[in-house]
Amino acid sequence: MNNKRITIVGCGRQSQAMVYDLCRFGGDLFDTVVLCDRDAKQIDRLVRHVSAELKKSGVKSPKSVKKVLDASNKAAVKKAAAGSRLILSASHYALNPSLAEVAITLGAHFGDLGGYLDSTVKIKKLDAKARVKGVYLVPDLGLAPGMANILGAWGLRNMEPCESITLYCGGLPQQPVGPLSYKIVFSLEGVWGTHLGKTVVLKDGQPAEVENLGDLEIVESEKLGKLEAFNTGGALATAPWALKGRVRDYTYKTLRYPGYVAKMKFLQELGLLDFKERLVNGVKVAPIKVVGEVLKEKLAFPNVGDLVILIVEVKGKDKATGETKLVRFEMLDLKDTVTGFSAMERTTGFSASICAQMLLRGQGIDTRGKKGGFLLPEDTFDTDVFIAESEKRDIKITRRTYICQPANLLASQTA
Repeated sequence: MNNKRITIVGCGRQSQAMVYDLCRFGGDLFDTVVLCDRDAKQIDRLVRHVSAELKKSGVKSPKSVKKVLDASNKAAVKKAAAGSRLILSASHYALNPSLAEVAITLGAHFGDLGGYLDSTVKIKKLDAKARVKGVYLVPDLGLAPGMANILGAWGLRNMEPCESITLYCGGLPQQPVGPLSYKIVFSLEGVWGTHLGKTVVLKDGQPAEVENLGDLEIVESEKLGKLEAFNTGGALATAPWALKGRVRDYTYKTLRYPGYVAKMKFLQELGLLDFKERLVNGVKVAPIKVVGEVLKEKLAFPNVGDLVILIVEVKGKDKATGETKLVRFEMLDLKDTVTGFSAMERTTGFSASICAQMLLRGQGIDTRGKKGGFLLPEDTFDTDVFIAESEKRDIKITRRTYICQPANLLASQTA
């Protein structure tokens, strides 16, 4: 493609980090960025913040085109994104399938921040249409799904057999605060979507449903000490089905400071997290809507910086040495007080930007011989290249390797 435009749909906080990184490290890949959002003020905030930070870095801002539109209006998005080589969505996850359809129509690659299985399944069904147009559809490029899965994919490439991949991730305040030892680091809608109901993991070689907030365990972080880990949805996307036969167990758990799960289950058992509406003083209201409004206030803590902790463990037989190993990746990122980007924005927005740049450059990626179509992040992005790119953004990922025998860890080395 010779197109020199990229289009961003949704201009919230994650997009500010994403566009900043695209401009700082991938400015040679485009000369114009089209910014789409239904809120003109949101677009303006993005432009101001990104332009100011690029100026500090000595990077010239690309031409920006502002488009105020409703992302559910496919015709409007198609018109705005015409001539783009890539469409990146940071919009509501329910809109991603229709945005992927627009990208195919325009002959543009597509990526999103993911996190919602139904949307990824719908995008995967567009595989054949994307192949005809020679464009790639790569959803789930944020933090988890995204960075976490790409680190876990190291086991798929370097172990035979790969016995297990376990992803642990949490966005937390830099110190426990408030009644839940937690502050809101992304939308509460996203929290409810991952915490309630069931999710699918790969267990004993088969996709299996597990209860969210279940399978509680304590995980030891090198940097933060003991944390709670529990099942949550969204981060594995279609992998439990796509990777069947290639890894025995593939699971994802959210990390929180100790005590969080008991408090969330208390709210759940009281019915305060129900979506079923009740009639209160003549007004229909869902308990979770009321709780959500209260928590937005009680868990804001605007003066408390955030952090992101990510731990990925892969176990299997090393292809090169034949030894059974446990390889553990760990990343701790803090809010950047210089640029103002939170840890969640850095690890989500920068991750999506890194993936987009790898895709557009054709470097550090494996399309498995496909000339277009749906791509799974685990199969597509080289872990070591991704880690090197993250290091350029001062996102440091450590790797420790443990030589294993049944039930014993005998030796370790830092890589």
